[in-house]
Amino acid sequence: MSSPEEMQADVEAVFGIADELDALADDPTADVGTFEKVTNKLRKMGAFPDSELYSAVVQSFELKAAT
Repeated sequence: MSSPEEMQADVEAVFGIADELDALADDPTADVGTFEKVTNKLRKMGAFPDSELYSAVVQSFELKAAT
């Protein structure tokens, strides 16, 4: 079991990753590679994005790249 300090550090890390994802939403230069790097941070922590949401985001980047 994690200590309270470790749990707090994990919470802060997840909030930091959430901030990165929020920033990507507003970044016109963001691409699927950048999105992958950020979501891989979540995976390393044992948190996996909803597959349907993840797929929709990847598809939107692909559509953006195609236009």
